Amino acid sequence: MSSRIYPKVWTEFERQADDGRILNFSIEDVPEDMWKSAVEFMLGSYIKEDVWWKTAGTAEDPEAIQEYRVLLTSIIEQKMSLACFLTAPEGAGRTLVGVNMCMPQDKDRFVEHVPVRTKELGFKVTGGIFTSDSAQKSAEKADMECLFKISYKQFGEQCDIEFDSETEDLKIFGAKVE
Repeated sequence: MSSRIYPKVWTEFERQADDGRILNFSIEDVPEDMWKSAVEFMLGSYIKEDVWWKTAGTAEDPEAIQEYRVLLTSIIEQKMSLACFLTAPEGAGRTLVGVNMCMPQDKDRFVEHVPVRTKELGFKVTGGIFTSDSAQKSAEKADMECLFKISYKQFGEQCDIEFDSETEDLKIFGAKVE
């Protein structure tokens, strides 16, 4: 893989809040001084919403959470994870509002944990498993293509698991990186 600049701001954008205020965001590499905050953000948000964690009942298991903390720390230390920050006017600070940790896959095998995201890294496609309605809507807004979907009911029957989810389908999305 090619070398790259770290940390890097990948993009900045604005959104209008319901009350008319303009909110400014940036998507960037998680800087080293934010690694612990990003890991704890994932532990505080992701595991409470994720279908897999809820179904397995591990979101309240301290041992499982600590194992996941170790995994997330090893991922973030590779300097490949992304964060979304809400930035305050006139550079008065920023708030972490989202974290993305993902991994590439070689065609038929699992490989090192490095996020798929840019042609800068030599990848031709990116994608992931999107387990919640909000994540699926985000993928659709990003113009990703739904490559596969299965209802949690059907998937649960195949696996002999009853999923604890209000989301109807598990979906896999992908996009070409050109």
